[in-house]
Amino acid sequence: MTIREFYECTGGNYEEVLARFLSEERTARFLHMFPKDPSFDGVEAVFPEKAEEPFEEVSEAVLREAFRAAHTLKGVCLNLGFKRLYASASAVTEALREADVRQTRALMPALRRDYREVMEALRQIG
Repeated sequence: MTIREFYECTGGNYEEVLARFLSEERTARFLHMFPKDPSFDGVEAVFPEKAEEPFEEVSEAVLREAFRAAHTLKGVCLNLGFKRLYASASAVTEALREADVRQTRALMPALRRDYREVMEALRQIG
């Protein structure tokens, strides 16, 4: 998969990203750094996919850490042009900003789906 094809399949705008990073080589370098970013894992650690009912209470300090991770993920996605992942990370960030645990849990499946989509597409870049 080419970088252009990557952006087409993940809902991004290749031309916008290329204009930001000025070359495809530089874009590729930043794309390959994304899997090492711990932000998604920081949110997932607080709101795991396999959480059991009833949900445990989440402390204010833990919510702040999850907010920072989600906010960082949102910024990285904006810079890299991951539009769908940016949208879901933004929604989770806003729910965490309001310390709305129930809403955050409801938004996590979309964040996971969009994150997995980007990660799978990244593995396919030639």
